[in-house]
Amino acid sequence: MFSLSNEFINGVFRFSKYQFIVLAALANRISMEDGDFREESFSLRKLAGLGKNEAIGAAYDRIRNACKQLMKKCVKIQGKKYRVLSVFESSKNQGIIHLKLSNSLKPFFLKLSKCFTKCEGEALRLLPSGDCIRIYLLLKQFLTLKKRHFDWKELKKKLGFKDRNYEKYKDFKRRVILPSICHIRRLGLLALDFTEQHIGRFLDKFVISIKKIVPKVKSPTKSAVQKNTLFPIWLNQERWQKLMREFDLDYLTYAMKYVQELENVKAPMAYLEKIVFDASFQRQYKVLQSKRKAQEVFNEQQKALQNQQAWEEHVFELFSQHNTSARKQIFELHHSDQSIEEYLVFLQEHDQKLYNRQYLQEWEYVSFNFDELSDRVKIAYQGWLLRVHGNPSDFDRILFEKELRKSSYYQQFCERQNA
Repeated sequence: MFSLSNEFINGVFRFSKYQFIVLAALANRISMEDGDFREESFSLRKLAGLGKNEAIGAAYDRIRNACKQLMKKCVKIQGKKYRVLSVFESSKNQGIIHLKLSNSLKPFFLKLSKCFTKCEGEALRLLPSGDCIRIYLLLKQFLTLKKRHFDWKELKKKLGFKDRNYEKYKDFKRRVILPSICHIRRLGLLALDFTEQHIGRFLDKFVISIKKIVPKVKSPTKSAVQKNTLFPIWLNQERWQKLMREFDLDYLTYAMKYVQELENVKAPMAYLEKIVFDASFQRQYKVLQSKRKAQEVFNEQQKALQNQQAWEEHVFELFSQHNTSARKQIFELHHSDQSIEEYLVFLQEHDQKLYNRQYLQEWEYVSFNFDELSDRVKIAYQGWLLRVHGNPSDFDRILFEKELRKSSYYQQFCERQNA
């Protein structure tokens, strides 16, 4: 866990994934009591996230190159430039590097009591690129507010892109924003919702809502990393970014998972670059996607049918309760000898129906004494009173359901069903 000043996070700079890892390692060595930066020593193997028995590969060179570039880089904060590193020494034989942050960065790293953001260093290893890490930090900064508004041109400037890069919003969204959101979601770091804001005919702003966060991120052990389809250990970030310019992220993820499941592939990255351009593999993916979409449509239809059945059962239960309550209220208000006489006239006028004749016979048999009537006849009389003096929705289930659908009750019921 390390802390960064919000001013630093909102600055203008462009770091790679490994440059962020180096910066996080330095920030993690800082304590609240420190009044100055110290020269720190790091194992290249630990910085690369490798275990004792894991192959070194190109990880050492990536860390060294990241440190060399950080020595030359500056961070622009409120119009002023700040150097990042003041010391970088490497011992190739021992696998140790010595680093020190530039003293100009003291206000953004030392004695941070307010306006700072905490982040898990292990989370940075799981994210695939520096842009993705930066967007994650910008969102983590607004976690308590649950929402952050962005102007895409300002975000592009914060991420260190030049004016000629991504001149159109749709390209910036497709190549930078949406892939980053997708990676952060799938890794379970933050649950995000992306919403665009129209200003006239133009799209200049968007909102990312943060619903929840998984507070702890486990260290990416080799087995865990290999199971993670988004960041396998053999992945070359630069070659992966080139593929993302050509293909959709879902297609690349499918191809990556396919390569991971194969055995005895000596050069998985090269094989991945080969199969994504293969026409038969692309047809295989399209067939699979069409099957998935058909299954999704079927599942949605089944869910809609289940929701409709649940709604009808719920409405029937609500209407029964409402109808019973309305019958009692109307009976207490309008029951009288005169209403009984009117009801008997109604039964005589409609004696072509058998049950009306049966009701009339029982009324005559008990000499209009309501208390001696059977429950069936009492309910029929109360139902007649309800139709004469009540509202149509009190005795008509279809009208009752229509009124429920117009109200917010129906929407709340659907939300509960889909939750």
